[in-house]
Amino acid sequence: MHTHTRIFSRSILVFLILFIPLVTTLSAQSEETPTPTTIGLFDPANSLFLLRNENTVGDATIVVTYGSAGSGWTPIVGDWDGDGIFTVGLYDASSATFFLRNTNSDGEADLTFTFGVGGTGWMPVVGDWNGDGTTTIGLYDPTEGMWYLRNENSTGEADITFQLTVDGALPVVGDWDGDGEVTVGLYDPTESVFYLRNSNTVGRTIKVTFGTPNGGLLPVAGDWDADGIMTIGLYDVATATFFLRNSNNGGEADLSFTYGSADSGWVPLVGKWE
Repeated sequence: MHTHTRIFSRSILVFLILFIPLVTTLSAQSEETPTPTTIGLFDPANSLFLLRNENTVGDATIVVTYGSAGSGWTPIVGDWDGDGIFTVGLYDASSATFFLRNTNSDGEADLTFTFGVGGTGWMPVVGDWNGDGTTTIGLYDPTEGMWYLRNENSTGEADITFQLTVDGALPVVGDWDGDGEVTVGLYDPTESVFYLRNSNTVGRTIKVTFGTPNGGLLPVAGDWDADGIMTIGLYDVATATFFLRNSNNGGEADLSFTYGSADSGWVPLVGKWE
């Protein structure tokens, strides 16, 4: 009787030794399952952020009123506190002031600071420039083609400064090679060509033709298929249509859907909202 009990106890022990690590591994894998970035829109007339958790036709999942309606401030979104969730922000170009909020809810800014020079026409860009898991701010000067990137969300000098320009191009940023660091790019709307660079330095770019030249399209970038690499996309303001591609090369859109109101002047956004 005692022999059978010892055998049974040993069997239970072996089972636990084998099973517990398996459960732990599966649990860790489940927790680390990547999720795609999804789209959103900003309605400047009402200072509304309309964020959606799927890249499909449908209503906004999250609606946030933030900022002053009709102020002309530029919407930005990022993971300002490193918690894995992208939240809303605004940039006032006239005073070179950033207003960042750590939750996607109505309320006051959690961070307010100046960076750059007001009234210059510089354009805000945001990204995780150093791969530390936190989104920080930057500016692009379209006149001189200069980039000014900062690794903290605070007043101070740029940590990274370099020149990369294409006449008439709009800035677009993303982690184009999946190394965890966001780097710069440009989109030329007249030719519908993206120029992507894998480091925040002067040098050659990857040239990608995507979309319709002179189509009035705005560039976006995101990890649409959750493979760890950010890829290009376009938003057609006239038809409220997103065109998203899962690789950084020419071809047809992998995802195409409408979201928002056509010809509304709404601004496209990309992030992980929850």
